[in-house]
Amino acid sequence: MEYSFRLLIFTEVAIYFSASIMRYMYSLLLPAVLAFTACDPDTTGADRSGRNTPASPSTSTVSSIASPGATTSDPSGSLQAAPQVNIPGDPRDAWQKPEVLLAMMDNDVKDLVIADLFADDGYFSFRLAAAGARVIAIQSDAEKAKAMTAQRDALGFTEEQVEIRLSPAGHPGLAEGEADVALVVHSYTMIANRSNYFSLVRRGLAYPRPLFIIDWLPGDSPVAPAGAKRIAVDALMDEVGGYGYTDVGAHTDKMPYQVILFATDPMDE
Repeated sequence: MEYSFRLLIFTEVAIYFSASIMRYMYSLLLPAVLAFTACDPDTTGADRSGRNTPASPSTSTVSSIASPGATTSDPSGSLQAAPQVNIPGDPRDAWQKPEVLLAMMDNDVKDLVIADLFADDGYFSFRLAAAGARVIAIQSDAEKAKAMTAQRDALGFTEEQVEIRLSPAGHPGLAEGEADVALVVHSYTMIANRSNYFSLVRRGLAYPRPLFIIDWLPGDSPVAPAGAKRIAVDALMDEVGGYGYTDVGAHTDKMPYQVILFATDPMDE
């Protein structure tokens, strides 16, 4: 009996450390996944440089808000060089630490199409665009979309750099294979039917379907909104794994009071 008990304890410890090692190794491999995404040839027929892919029937309710006079293509047929935009400092930078997200993307998002699925005021959308990404900023509220459009124009971004798109609540608003990376910030627990929602998200992402989720850790926080819902990290990882992702990892020490989860499909050998 004593031998069986010791064997059980040893087995549980071995499983714990194996899982920890796997999560650590995956965090090291994540930059390679994003590099693969950036150079993976488009097999969906979408034009990644201009994102002129027709919406599939499931995204027929999606509309985009274009700023007056915005230009998405050069009349000669070649894209215009995107203007460089400097983002003003924000008190939120101290705890949101957008540089951490960029570092997890290997500080190289140039020409990646990133879907900011709950863009809100555009905090991450504009910073990702300033780093060279092409951002699809999803909004479900028309007034927020208008406010973000005004902020985009005031900062000097083009619609080519930051496309602000209206989509009904509960729908990510992406055509099949349209984006390279998806980002969900402080909104995961507000999604009603998460299984259906992330099925549509996966459909809208090109292989290997990288997903980043930033959300509040359980416990009190001086910066989280009053009444903000929380989810335990293990529960979050289990749920995301249930959406079809096999490679899931998380950091709880990169951004104060927040967890950063990252997930992809396995890379082809």
